[in-house]
Amino acid sequence: MFRTSFSLLIALFMQIFLISMASAFIAIWVDAISIVQSVMMVTLIWLAYLMMSDFIFFHLFRVARAKFDSDLSLVFKSFSFRNRERQFQVYSSAISPVFMRISLLKANKFIVNESALKDFELNEIKAYLDLELSYSSTLGSFVEVLMQRFYIVTWVPIRALFTVLFGKVVADYLVGPLTLLYTSVIKMCRSEFNYDGKFVATLPQILFKVKILDKENGKIPLFNYAELCSNLMIKVGDDSMARFDPDELFR
Repeated sequence: MFRTSFSLLIALFMQIFLISMASAFIAIWVDAISIVQSVMMVTLIWLAYLMMSDFIFFHLFRVARAKFDSDLSLVFKSFSFRNRERQFQVYSSAISPVFMRISLLKANKFIVNESALKDFELNEIKAYLDLELSYSSTLGSFVEVLMQRFYIVTWVPIRALFTVLFGKVVADYLVGPLTLLYTSVIKMCRSEFNYDGKFVATLPQILFKVKILDKENGKIPLFNYAELCSNLMIKVGDDSMARFDPDELFR
């Protein structure tokens, strides 16, 4: 719990830092606004952004209601009433990771990549889904989604500006500290969660398959990183991979 709590403090500090910098900039350039008024205005704008961020993500990922075949639909419906009969809402995007939580305030909205799911068997999808749903109700998952919101308004525009000014290689170097911050928070949150569900024995093989078949087709860089850290949530011995037949990757 310590690493997740520390990650939450980092996330909150970065929100406060962003609000402070934006407020100071407005107060300096607009004489009619005091620093207190500037802070209140930027805080309200930031809160409004967080409240509307679900719709922003829907637009960025070109989300539509998921339409699965009968067998796959049954897999998702079987999870619709877990966690006190919470309604499980599934959306589809061709440019998202295989499976990604999208809702900030509620843990019941997810985006799946239907084309990527075709590489997995139904039992593999069920196991992977159980892992992500178990994690979605934790504090670490909330911190992860909060950092994604922060990432959209900091890393993405800063990297785009630096790319125009200095080129892609220099831009990646200059945004390195922000990249390290984002990946470190995600890694801390996922590594502290310990999945002990009924699929714990088979998940290491499935997550290894996710890494191998990862097409890196996300529209926003680094959003696939959380998915690649999923193996940190499975606390099993290294010998589990010895039972994995590489031929199963291409079933």
